[in-house]
Amino acid sequence: MSKIYITGHRNPDMDSLCSAYAYAVLKNKIDPENEYIPVRASHRSAQIKRQFALLNAETPMFLNDVTPTIKDVMLGIEYDLYADEPFFNLVRIYDTNSPTSVPVKENGEVIGLFTIDAFMKKMVRDNATECPVYELTVKNMQSVTKGNIIHMGKEERFSASLVAGSAKLEYFEKAIEERNRPVVVLSFKKEFVDSAVKMQVPAIVLSAYEETPDYDFSSYEGTVITTTIDTAETLRRIRLSPEIKGLMGEQGASLAINDSFETGKETLAESKFRGLSVVDGDKWVGFVSRRCFLKKPAYKVILVDHNEAGQSVRGIETAQILEIIDHHRLNSLKTKLPIYIDSEPVGSTCTIVYNQFVRHGVEPDEHTATVLLAGVLCDTIILKSPTTTDIDRVAAKALSRLSGKDIDKFGKELFSNTEPLSMAKPEDAITSDFKVYMDGKVKLGIGQYETTSFKDIFEYAPKYIEKLMEVAKASGLDWAMLMVTDVEKGSSKLIVTPHRLNSKLPYVKEAEGVYDMPRVMSRKKQLLPEVLHTFS
Repeated sequence: MSKIYITGHRNPDMDSLCSAYAYAVLKNKIDPENEYIPVRASHRSAQIKRQFALLNAETPMFLNDVTPTIKDVMLGIEYDLYADEPFFNLVRIYDTNSPTSVPVKENGEVIGLFTIDAFMKKMVRDNATECPVYELTVKNMQSVTKGNIIHMGKEERFSASLVAGSAKLEYFEKAIEERNRPVVVLSFKKEFVDSAVKMQVPAIVLSAYEETPDYDFSSYEGTVITTTIDTAETLRRIRLSPEIKGLMGEQGASLAINDSFETGKETLAESKFRGLSVVDGDKWVGFVSRRCFLKKPAYKVILVDHNEAGQSVRGIETAQILEIIDHHRLNSLKTKLPIYIDSEPVGSTCTIVYNQFVRHGVEPDEHTATVLLAGVLCDTIILKSPTTTDIDRVAAKALSRLSGKDIDKFGKELFSNTEPLSMAKPEDAITSDFKVYMDGKVKLGIGQYETTSFKDIFEYAPKYIEKLMEVAKASGLDWAMLMVTDVEKGSSKLIVTPHRLNSKLPYVKEAEGVYDMPRVMSRKKQLLPEVLHTFS
């Protein structure tokens, strides 16, 4: 099952959010093989929060970047392996699988990775060194040999080589002397055990021995373990009993979970390690190996209420675009494969989404119909905008029936949640529904804010012009403007930043940076064409 994200434009309005929300409902019904997730590319304005609260719905989750990151390729914990476990346990993992790196825990937290390089280093050292010395613990020796401790010594852990009981006692004693207190492994022979006890080796392991020997170990300061496993296998297992923690070796630098895919790939390629840990702040969250970077992932995305890269979620150029559902002019992104596009000259993307329900023979439930109706009414300003078509009116009537909402009453409720511009934060009012357009060499940004009064607009216009200039500078715009629409009177005012083309605007200038636009309600159909005409 693939995750497919449905996103509206940046600084989304109600039509953008409601169409993403409802289209995800439809797609999840008609395509259960995939998971469709509605998302928003920007933070919610206070107005959007109030309007969605009226719908008793959660706004789509926040996803402002679809550029592949470490989070999209990292691996999690597949094996529950702890630092004090014997190396023997890790060998069994490698016997059935071929991991390049295995996370190791201590006190419930991951402390690093055991890599294939550390594994090979351990194996080579054991076989290349004459009489290697091991860091041993009684606990792990008992564990790997499945033995019984019949006498516990003073030391729980110690460094020691290994000696097997040999045919001649003198050779056995000589080996103990030369190897400086080794662990001895032998089948029970009293004279051999006497020598090991006398020489106070740290541990005696009696192999192929089921019973507790009739022997007095009271003077012995080491540990005695019995096991039913034969001597050769017991020796092999004890060699593999050192704690994993002591064999992990050097750890590479960690990657941050939000580092880009390219950063992670380059960092790992330039390091000497097979794997690197991934952290989120101070918390270990996963790891990456070189296999993680064999193929660059791509988010699967459906665009609603827009089709231009400049208006879309960041990183859209790296994504796999599957569909476009929109009602704006086409200035589409390039795609590698043919895609489904439903672009219609209607007043709301939610109208198009409703008709998608109709085409697929799916009736929206009451809640989804309410969300769709809200999107239609907000984008067409209760069907008063000049962008409104008969198709929108038919959709609104059908959604009114399905949701049980009266069109006029519900529309007024939605707009009654609009905060007066004089009380709104300028940045929120400007960016809550802000779109960027490119025409030739001019980069233009137009925001739209719907209200129920122009009261005192000339008093607060200067601070809005100042904030528009800040937004323009931050976004690299040549010209920025805010269209303030009175939804009751059906007219707008235009607040603009200083620009040489202001004089060409076909509107009456009422104050510095403020223009009157009677009977203008649509940014797309009425304002934008006039602004673009000033470029010619």
